[in-house]
Amino acid sequence: MTQTIKLSKEELNKEYFVRGLVPEWDTKIKEFAKTSQHKRKEAEKYENIPYGKNPRQVLDIILPKHVLKNAPVLLFFHGGYWRMMDKSEFSFIAAAMETSGAITILANYRLLPDYNFDQIIEDSNKALSWVFNNIDEYQGDSNNVFVCGHSAGAQLAANAVVNSPKKVAGFIGISGVYDLQPIKNCFLNDIKFLNDELVSQYSAKKLVPKYNCPALFVYGDKESNEFIRQSEDQASFWTHSNSHAKCAKIKNSNHATIVEQLGNSKSEMYKLFQTVIKSKDE
Repeated sequence: MTQTIKLSKEELNKEYFVRGLVPEWDTKIKEFAKTSQHKRKEAEKYENIPYGKNPRQVLDIILPKHVLKNAPVLLFFHGGYWRMMDKSEFSFIAAAMETSGAITILANYRLLPDYNFDQIIEDSNKALSWVFNNIDEYQGDSNNVFVCGHSAGAQLAANAVVNSPKKVAGFIGISGVYDLQPIKNCFLNDIKFLNDELVSQYSAKKLVPKYNCPALFVYGDKESNEFIRQSEDQASFWTHSNSHAKCAKIKNSNHATIVEQLGNSKSEMYKLFQTVIKSKDE
């Protein structure tokens, strides 16, 4: 586990200002959206399935070609610091998932500042519960559900795993934000969505399962020191909870380009993801 260093607000701002770290961020997201739109056009899919009453409480399900009964399932939560972005920008990840016969589910959730942090957390729990209760209708195996998230979405994904009444087959955190204390102390909390109680309740050491859940924590080699620390520390917490966890640095990747690897079946990350699938049976 890395040594946590107390940083000033100015230093934290630099560590977590993604557009400063990735100048091409907006261009990349537009590329993701275009590629995702193409994937949705060609795929067998079910869009905007409600798991709650709010318009943001919806899921997209993308089936692999010739889906088989009891197919593995990947539930994905997008990032955006709990306040922006949309599931439709990440449909492209289904291209790699279908090579292993997996069903891809992408979740939207309510966003800041219109909704508070407790409500957003509630949505991650609801989305996973919906998957467990309904995925068999789409040929999915409720005993073989993996949960994944990018950036803030990784925090939501980890929360869903920890609070799930049913065992999750595995977790994949991509450049995740698990320790909320630095988020509370930087520009991201200028809207005052986090306080000490929420930080204590929903971050870091609280985001570890009480059962053995294999996990993969990945980050790009071009990430800031804080994003690297977040993944390394959380992998350590996970391991100490008696779950198998691997933490890996992905070459030539920043906070945006690392997500592309999840949609590429020949990528280093996808190969690592396959090790999580295999380790669930060990």
